[in-house]
Amino acid sequence: MNNTDQQLENLKKENGKLLELAVLNSTVLDQLSALIKRILACEKIGDILEISITYIQNLSRDSSCLLLLEENGKITVSNRSPGLTGFDINNLLAGSSLLSRLLAEKKETVTVVSEEDAENLLGSGLKINRIICFPLAIPYTIKYFGSLLIFNMPAENIEIYLYFIRIIAQIIITAINNHRVTESLAQSLKSLQEYQSRLLQEEKMATIGQLAAGIAHEINNPIAFIKSNLISLEKYSKMFISLIKEYENVVTYARKTLEGGNPLLFLERLKIIENLRKEDDIDWLFEDIKPLLNDSIEGTVRIKEIVENLKNFSHVDTGKISMVNLNQNIQSTLRIIYNELKYKADLKEEYGELPLLACHAQQLSQVFLNVFTNAIQSIESKGEISIKTRCTGTDINIIISDTGCGIPHDIQSRIFEPFFTTKPVGKGTGLGLHICYTIIKEHKGTISVQSEPGKGSAFTVVLPLDNGLSAG
Repeated sequence: MNNTDQQLENLKKENGKLLELAVLNSTVLDQLSALIKRILACEKIGDILEISITYIQNLSRDSSCLLLLEENGKITVSNRSPGLTGFDINNLLAGSSLLSRLLAEKKETVTVVSEEDAENLLGSGLKINRIICFPLAIPYTIKYFGSLLIFNMPAENIEIYLYFIRIIAQIIITAINNHRVTESLAQSLKSLQEYQSRLLQEEKMATIGQLAAGIAHEINNPIAFIKSNLISLEKYSKMFISLIKEYENVVTYARKTLEGGNPLLFLERLKIIENLRKEDDIDWLFEDIKPLLNDSIEGTVRIKEIVENLKNFSHVDTGKISMVNLNQNIQSTLRIIYNELKYKADLKEEYGELPLLACHAQQLSQVFLNVFTNAIQSIESKGEISIKTRCTGTDINIIISDTGCGIPHDIQSRIFEPFFTTKPVGKGTGLGLHICYTIIKEHKGTISVQSEPGKGSAFTVVLPLDNGLSAG
């Protein structure tokens, strides 16, 4: 064969090889496209990693894959090919083994394994002749998630395989990073929710502390007249006991008279009873007992309501959503602060017919209490607080207005900011209205204020009926 024939033969071989590579490229590209579609449809990180490892395994049936993840300095086996079982990764990485050296370098390497290291490199009976190591790291950052190891990838067409495996490695890196960022964001959100819950509870306790004297007065009033009624009833009971004893004597002397005894003794006892009835005004006592008992029962009911409302308000919010009548919710809140309110303002109530609303009842009670408290504190001597509720068909509107000192125009836009307060040190945390704003926002609603300095303020709460919450 002359040189020309030899060159033609070589060209045919090269063309054949290029054709094979073109077919391989086309096949791998199709598979890669299908892989990306499957990965995009996955929601779980575990599914993404499993699909990726399976794809790499299918590139070359003779190769095996091992995905090692590192978190907080600890390396764990995330995914592996079916043939790679029966080994302890911690034992394999101990000391200065070839595997530990490759992982420590944290860079892409293709290593041909020496005969010395070939046998039982993984302790699984699998003979290793080549290791490809891909570090799972975001370029130009310190984020390192682990390594992708591929064993016994054939040398033929290895550059093409490496190109596609690099793409898959980037997919794995992105998936792991997104998963960890999502986990971190979820944890941050949970921490923020817990912090908000603590702030809400602290604000509740601060509000209760401010209202404590008034609440104590509200409880002491019924206790005082219940005590007075009980003293009267005790006195009445002694009178009735004396009268009953005399009636018993009359019965005794009546029996003796019937048996032939002296009738004068019987008449004397009747006279004593008549005198007792006149002296103690028994007929009036009979009339007075019923109102005393009714007032006492009413007082105990009042105390029970105050304690129940206070307990419901101060209880730590469990996050439970329930169907609530907001008119009743507002009225229950008013009972907590009634003693503070009655000395400062006349109350005008105009309740419209409202449907039940799915909501956090305790949180909305906190909103109404904060607005009522601010209204009371804004009134210097005697004023008026009015409440108006109505349903528009899609929303529930609550308007709470007062004739207090009003809010200066230049700070009205800031009153819902956290820690913003115009009250003296120790008189307010600056969290009340911010918490109101946050709670209403979580219910997909709005809270706004219209105020005229020297004339008063009106807070409007709008709560949509369709807020995405459902009672459970």
